[in-house]
Amino acid sequence: MTYTELSLGIVIGIILSLAVDVIKEIVVREYNTRKDDSLRIKSIREDLKAYITSLCVIWENYKISESMHKEFRKDIEYQIREIIDYYTASARDLDRALVGELRKVCSKFITLIETTSEIDDDLWFEAVEKAGDELCEEFERIVQEKF
Repeated sequence: MTYTELSLGIVIGIILSLAVDVIKEIVVREYNTRKDDSLRIKSIREDLKAYITSLCVIWENYKISESMHKEFRKDIEYQIREIIDYYTASARDLDRALVGELRKVCSKFITLIETTSEIDDDLWFEAVEKAGDELCEEFERIVQEKF
């Protein structure tokens, strides 16, 4: 009987050891997956923040420049399209409210860029400078509150 109990104890020990190893592997894998997801989302948010900040810096730089760059509206539109492309591609990893707010501000900026497209950039900028400043302030508010 002693050998049977000893054999049974060894078998139970081996089974428990295997079970602990399997459970440990599952827990570690799940932890690593969540950690990777968290790092990916953090990276997405940082990149999006950089795109928004870059847009507002371009806007501010053009406000203080001596002469208007010939491609100013195209530069601004390109930056807006970059933001739109990025949050669209990353929408599943971002908060819906954040995507909605970004969509709204980007839409307003695109509308602003298309306003009076027949005039040159200097006159256009004078006409839309205040509205553009307000949109940049809205972007900055989003960055402060959501990032």
